[in-house]
Amino acid sequence: SEDQTVFEPGMTVSVQPAIYLPGLYGARIEDVVVCTDIGARRLNQSTRLLIVTDR
Repeated sequence: SEDQTVFEPGMTVSVQPAIYLPGLYGARIEDVVVCTDIGARRLNQSTRLLIVTDR
C-alpha cells in the first residue's frame, strides 16, 4: 500500500528520482526538501544539470 503520511511544516524528506539502464548508465537526483507553511523548499543548491564526463 502507498504511504498516507500527511506532510506538515517542519517535516524534512529526501527525494531521489532515478533512472537506470542496466549495463549502461544510471542517474539520480538527490534533493533534501523541507515542508513549510507555503509549500516545499529545497535545501540543497546543487545543480540539476546533466554533467557528462569521459572516463
